[in-house]
Amino acid sequence: MKDLIEIVFPEKITEQQEYHFIANGYGIEPGMMISYNLDPFVFQVNLGLAVDNSKNFRLNGDKEMVLGVNNNPVSPQWTGARLGVQVTYLFRKKKK
Repeated sequence: MKDLIEIVFPEKITEQQEYHFIANGYGIEPGMMISYNLDPFVFQVNLGLAVDNSKNFRLNGDKEMVLGVNNNPVSPQWTGARLGVQVTYLFRKKKK
């Protein structure tokens, strides 16, 4: 994250600071997939649940300083359904 403050009157003053925030955690994505082979294509559809359990963002090097919005800590957690569609083309070597 970068902060930039610029004052232009009565003289130009610019100040910039850079902050690096990190968050640790884990995630799991259990699900199921259906596959249909229609040579040389393979069609796949997957459905599942993505669950992310992460700690709050904190300043790199200072565990006490936590990123927040409106006095609420911010974390990269996301939980929800996921849906994926995939089409694959299989290249095969010609037999002689």
